[in-house]
Amino acid sequence: MGRTLEQQPRFSLRVYTLGTIPFDEFMTFQRRLVYDISGDPSEAAIVICDHPPGISIGRDGSRADVRLTPEELTAREWPVRWVSRGGGTILHLPGQLCIYPYLPIAEMGLTAGEYVRTLTAAVAEIARST
Repeated sequence: MGRTLEQQPRFSLRVYTLGTIPFDEFMTFQRRLVYDISGDPSEAAIVICDHPPGISIGRDGSRADVRLTPEELTAREWPVRWVSRGGGTILHLPGQLCIYPYLPIAEMGLTAGEYVRTLTAAVAEIARST
């Protein structure tokens, strides 16, 4: 059973709209942001940006997900970055909006799995309604 509105924790939400930011520069920004907000469970952030062309591979991804040869990747100037995040392999292309939420999910009464399922359901509902 969910919490009522009055029972929901209150958060200070920082919103960053970065425009196009190189992936490595974003990773530096992200590490600093997580450091800044991780000690305070009332802090949350959302970062909205896009990245130049490239591929990022998370913990659930593998080199086998990338169908291009190293020579094809070089010709397209698509770097491959191995990152410590959940999820698989993502191809980043110009104009592809990236939204990175940083939320104190324990304070929200959620496990990581519940958070991912809730977020996935919310995004699917938004997509269906547009």
